[in-house]
Amino acid sequence: MTGSAAFFDLDHVLIPGSSLFLMARDLRSHDVYRAGDLMRTGARRTRIRMARESDRDLDAMRQEALSSITGRSQVEVKAWCRQLAAYEILPRVYPDMAKMIAAHCAAGDHTYLVTAAPLELAEPVARSLDMTRALGSIAETDVGGRYTGKLVGERLQGVARGAAIAAIADREDLDLRRCHVYSNTIDDKQLLTGVGHPHAVNPDLKLWKVAVRRGWAVHELRPIRRQILVGAPPFVPISALIGLGYAAGILRSRRR
Repeated sequence: MTGSAAFFDLDHVLIPGSSLFLMARDLRSHDVYRAGDLMRTGARRTRIRMARESDRDLDAMRQEALSSITGRSQVEVKAWCRQLAAYEILPRVYPDMAKMIAAHCAAGDHTYLVTAAPLELAEPVARSLDMTRALGSIAETDVGGRYTGKLVGERLQGVARGAAIAAIADREDLDLRRCHVYSNTIDDKQLLTGVGHPHAVNPDLKLWKVAVRRGWAVHELRPIRRQILVGAPPFVPISALIGLGYAAGILRSRRR
């Protein structure tokens, strides 16, 4: 019998917000990132939180982080990432998602962290959560083990994430009809459609609409939106509640 697995994204799924921003802030503490770089990254992160992000904003954030470590030793950066995972990322993991991972492990499922974040950061996070393996974007290094400022292949998002999961399923003899995918973005619509158990976690508005229409599992972990869902009268339609929660979260982000 073929096996089953659960695939989790990192940003907005296991943790609130952007791991890349946390990494940029940590690099600033090591005098790798300049103050101006961090401010620009923060401004882009605000636009992303307000659901006004563009591919250009996301790519610029990632390219700045990649450029900032050019010439640095991979050993050094991996040590920074282990500390970042321990002190910044893991304390932010949603307890419900940690329980979900543990439940999949107890059921005998393989569990994978599949993220556009750097592999150097994804690996210690996955190890600490007792996950099977981590996949992340891979930064190129030269023969001396120093970063070149380029990527090996594509960033692990969208189509590339789907291809990576398909490759794992083929190699590990997994039945995608028995697999779970946890994502927050409409970019993963094709991936979510291709598995037996799609989960929309803190979904963006486009993904929320698709999930409600298709009857997918929706996990709302953002505190203000959960308060709306839990405290509402029983006669209010659930779709209206989730929509109200989404709107409230956006308004709160804009006020910030």
